[in-house]
Amino acid sequence: MLHAFTHKKSSLHRRYLLQKHREASEGRVTQEDEVTSNVFGTLEFLPESSVAVFWTHLLSWHAPSFDLPSGRATGASMRFWPSRGKLQPDLLVELKWGSEIRLLLVELKWRSDLSGEDQLHKQWQLFLSPEERAVALHIFIGIDTAEGIKALARENVWCGRMLLLSWMQVLSTVRLVRNADSPQLCCWAQHVTSFLRLVGISPFLGFRQFPPIELPVQNEPAFWKGSHGVISLLAPDVPAVTDNPIFFC
Repeated sequence: MLHAFTHKKSSLHRRYLLQKHREASEGRVTQEDEVTSNVFGTLEFLPESSVAVFWTHLLSWHAPSFDLPSGRATGASMRFWPSRGKLQPDLLVELKWGSEIRLLLVELKWRSDLSGEDQLHKQWQLFLSPEERAVALHIFIGIDTAEGIKALARENVWCGRMLLLSWMQVLSTVRLVRNADSPQLCCWAQHVTSFLRLVGISPFLGFRQFPPIELPVQNEPAFWKGSHGVISLLAPDVPAVTDNPIFFC
């Protein structure tokens, strides 16, 4: 589908815009799952080295304090909607540096709220084991980060292991890897950038044309007509001082 979106051969991207852009007959739209599949599901088809380049760039750019082993990752895997009991986050990424691993637990939102105030807390505390939490980072991605901020304010159980990202920040990383050495990763980044632009995630890059304003030809000031000063100022009537408030109760 990314190719169809890029070449304007499909209008299905309207499903991910505001309600007014959708057809009335569409009914419920599984926006988050489809956007996840379009953006990150296609990344899974690339070589592990390319998958690792994207995620390590994301971390070094937006979470520089997260402890990553030195050197290039030797392996990377992505599990979509993994289930453990009743918990099912959107994505679990495993990055490897030989025998060392780092886990990225990812929850993605697209114009929707969390599934309960404690959704992120349960994912971190119950989905991951204590051993996994020791090498993990919890990533929340949304149109904005308000839901993640509310979760942190409610109870901060992450101790610095929560990363809040907007889709615009994800796009900045996608644009960053467009110049990667991998042709496959570069191609993926170009298509994902086009798709995100169609669904309203696009940076402001300035105006193509911005002609100067034409001022009227005249010898008089265009805005300020001048002033002849103040003839007199009358003092306002001040009420007698009482114990009662003058303006409000």
